Formats: sequence, structure tokens, C-alpha cells
Amino acid sequence: MEHYFADYDCWSEEDIVAVLPDRIELRNGQRIVFEDCAEMTGRLFQEENPDVIGEKSSAEHSVVFYCPGRPLMIRFFRKNCFREWFSASVDSRFGCFCDEINHYGYQFREEMKY
Repeated sequence: MEHYFADYDCWSEEDIVAVLPDRIELRNGQRIVFEDCAEMTGRLFQEENPDVIGEKSSAEHSVVFYCPGRPLMIRFFRKNCFREWFSASVDSRFGCFCDEINHYGYQFREEMKY
């Protein structure tokens, strides 16, 4: 397990194709299966709560899913001023994403450990 954090995949929110009740599908065809992440989180941290699937950093607008094999990060970036003016802010987009995960019965630990 000590080598688990040696490497991770990193994607942008724009790579998300769908957020479904049991998984997230990414543009490259990869799937983040929540049940698998919850099991891995439990193994890594002896987590008592089976609904925890990773960690989030509200300050960095990012989440790390503890997928089997290696962690997978999704980052939310600020858009340029013009685009941000006509769309939701990074805080709002990140918050809605986390709320949707919570709606499906899963949650994140608050601070990242990598």
C-alpha cells in the first residue's frame, strides 16, 4: 500500500462525461466506480464509514478518488474572466459536483493526504 500514492491520474472537470448513481464516466472511457473507491479508501485508512470514496480540497477545487490501482484526481479550474462572467464560478461548479456525489450516498474526507 505504501506505493499506492507514488503516482496518480489527473483529469479536469471537462473530462467528465457523466456522473451516475454508482460511477463517473470520463471522456477516455475510464470509469470511477464508487463502490470500488469506498473499498479502497477503507483499506488505505481503515475507514469505518463505507460511503467515503476519497478526499477533497475545497481550497484547491479538487477531489481524489481512491480507485483500485492508483488514485485519480479531478480538478476544477477557474475560467477566463469573460467565460466566468457567463457561467457558474469554480466554487459553484465544485460545490455542485460534491453535492451530486453526496446525493448518491457517497462522501469525501475533507483534506488530501498525498
